[in-house]
Amino acid sequence: TATASIAGRCATAPTTVRAGRTRKVAVEAAHGNPLSAIKYWSNPDYTRIAIYVDQEVVFKHAKLPADREKGKPPRIYIDLLGARIGEQFAAANPKMGDGYEVPIGDGLLLRARAGQNAPDRVRVVLDLESLQDYQIIPLSDPFRLVVDIYGEGGSRSLTVAERPATT
Repeated sequence: TATASIAGRCATAPTTVRAGRTRKVAVEAAHGNPLSAIKYWSNPDYTRIAIYVDQEVVFKHAKLPADREKGKPPRIYIDLLGARIGEQFAAANPKMGDGYEVPIGDGLLLRARAGQNAPDRVRVVLDLESLQDYQIIPLSDPFRLVVDIYGEGGSRSLTVAERPATT
């Protein structure tokens, strides 16, 4: 599992209880950083996925092998810490179980899925048909994670940029 630390972490605030009253401390993390869109572009040798979040996030990712017993293809997951499923994203994509689906089916990717994996974490899963390698690049203005998936025969090595690049 790789973790990339990006500026803009959301702090969590405790709820304070005094004399039978509850006071909520207003901080950004209380509402979460909304995932607003997942877009993709298909090319003969690779597919590019852009994961849009309103502000910079800390994320971690890993590649998971196929689970033939459960009928799951190989996949890559990306956890967006301090994030939540945004209303715009939920309205634009079909519901799939506890999450939402972005159908792709281009020979490299079956689909992208996103769900609220924990109260303060969104998990994006890329279900793969073919994978040689991948890279994740955080970009800013607007903040997004760009994921390039290279199919069989590609020549890229795994890269995770540690800082957002300016566009």
